[in-house]
Amino acid sequence: MKKKGYIIGGFLLVFFVALFLIIGGVTHSKINFYKKLENALNEKDATKLQPLLLAKESTLKIDKQGTKAFITYMNHNQADKKQFLEQVKKSSENEKNEDADYQIIEKGKSLLFFPKYVLTVKPMYFTVTTDAKQVSLTTFGETISYNKKKDRYGPLMPGTYNIKASVSDTLDIPIVSLNEQSIYHENKNLKLNVDDIVSKDKKFQKEISQLADQSMTEYQQFWGTGMDSNKLVHFTDSYKGSDSESIKEYISKISILYEGIQVNKDSLEIDKKLDDWVLTLDADIQMDGQMDTIVEGYSPTLQFNGVCKITFKYDQQKKYWLIDGIENSFSDAGNWDNIEKIEHKNAKALEWINKKSTESKL
Repeated sequence: MKKKGYIIGGFLLVFFVALFLIIGGVTHSKINFYKKLENALNEKDATKLQPLLLAKESTLKIDKQGTKAFITYMNHNQADKKQFLEQVKKSSENEKNEDADYQIIEKGKSLLFFPKYVLTVKPMYFTVTTDAKQVSLTTFGETISYNKKKDRYGPLMPGTYNIKASVSDTLDIPIVSLNEQSIYHENKNLKLNVDDIVSKDKKFQKEISQLADQSMTEYQQFWGTGMDSNKLVHFTDSYKGSDSESIKEYISKISILYEGIQVNKDSLEIDKKLDDWVLTLDADIQMDGQMDTIVEGYSPTLQFNGVCKITFKYDQQKKYWLIDGIENSFSDAGNWDNIEKIEHKNAKALEWINKKSTESKL
């Protein structure tokens, strides 16, 4: 009877071991791994998908955020998702392709006996084209590593990312938001030129328009107070010139009125010339003035009444823009769509009389 019990026990042990091996072999097969991966992707479950992935390069750490970026890309690119699943399925059927971006490989054991499979993932990188001195990229609130030797940012999981770019130079450059930037088939280049960033920034467009208005007010005050160059705070020394005192004695009276400015914000252009940043814009300036001189029959008009091209140069020490030139422009203000209009409705003319001017006529 006892012997019979041993036989039954041995039979049951063999049965359960065999059952364990059969079930384990099925649940830990490549085919079953593929099904788990497909379900996690279809369910958009990063928690389930993340442990099934392994980077081809040790520098890439596959985390939950990167897995979410991968799922986001697949969710918005169904053709690529279909191709990806087909490639993984072929790998699960033992079809080897060493050059494939994704491949199922064995990585350790599960429950001591069964192979543990993972899907290898090829890391991706961003590159940057810029005329600025330095660029820093962040996503999910973390800085993306920069490899100076290879001039690229990453590695990252293939996927879709919301990128914030911090561009550094002598200028104060706003942070750029680059939403839904996808890297999947190949690395992606981001163009971050200073002109494209700054000139299209709405806050900067408003600020530079206000500066142009302030500068024109200074220009009015310069003439309306007897050519006091100290009034020209936002003008370069080269534009102010040094001959105002030499002509002052020939002027008997100046009257000048500034009523406002209209800036074409679409005309803003920024360029780096050697070490200097230069900005140009078109503006419709409403300023009229009259100068009386001691020269008989000579009363020139002080006029910036119409469309002009204003050139600014960035002063790296003072940290603000200075006017370096004003010239006539052929732009038609009637065709401008994106404008910043500043009006001085109660503007008053400034008048300066030179009491020291010579009474005799030349």
